[in-house]
Amino acid sequence: MIKKMEQIELFKMFCGNDGIRPVMLLPFEWDGKIYGTDAHKLIRCDKTFLEFELTNSYKPINAEACIPKINCNRIVANKLEDFDVFKTEDELIKNGEDIECSECDGEGEVEWEYRHHSKMDDCPVCNGSGFSSESRLVPTGKKTFPQYAYLTIDGVFFNINIFKSIFEAQKIIGEEIISLNKVETYKPAFFRIGNYEFVIMPINNSEDDKPLLAISFRD
Repeated sequence: MIKKMEQIELFKMFCGNDGIRPVMLLPFEWDGKIYGTDAHKLIRCDKTFLEFELTNSYKPINAEACIPKINCNRIVANKLEDFDVFKTEDELIKNGEDIECSECDGEGEVEWEYRHHSKMDDCPVCNGSGFSSESRLVPTGKKTFPQYAYLTIDGVFFNINIFKSIFEAQKIIGEEIISLNKVETYKPAFFRIGNYEFVIMPINNSEDDKPLLAISFRD
């Protein structure tokens, strides 16, 4: 069994960061299993295998409803390093923090007055941005995948930037990736790695989209 901090890191990879859906910000329990999801990818594990405590105070969602049926048992032949050749874009990370301008309360405009006249115009403190301090994207010196990079499973398209989480999870868990279903159009892919199960949602691709590779399997 992987260590507590590794378990936390594993679930963090699959939880959301959208404040509109706060239940997805942290792992939650449903029917004896612990889930983490951002609506594009999902991880779940029986709670008896986990050591960390849940801190999510929101009502859990029935994530079990999106788990596909098992109809095969295939070992994924690809490895994380197989994807390195497709990393052609500069990796960028967010540096700094967005701090709302206190003069205009983040609106970017204030009321200007001249004698008996007034009008709304750009805030002189933030120059109309709405922020007294803004984050920026800076290069890390590493390469990453293009935003719209795809692979296929059974002919169904998946975004590599989402799907790579499966291989990053394998690196932490240290066991084979097992494909549990033959994927159909618009249907999610289902995997198991050790005691953990994963779901990845496909994308709606156009006829012009070209996959960089197809996931392969071995006996």
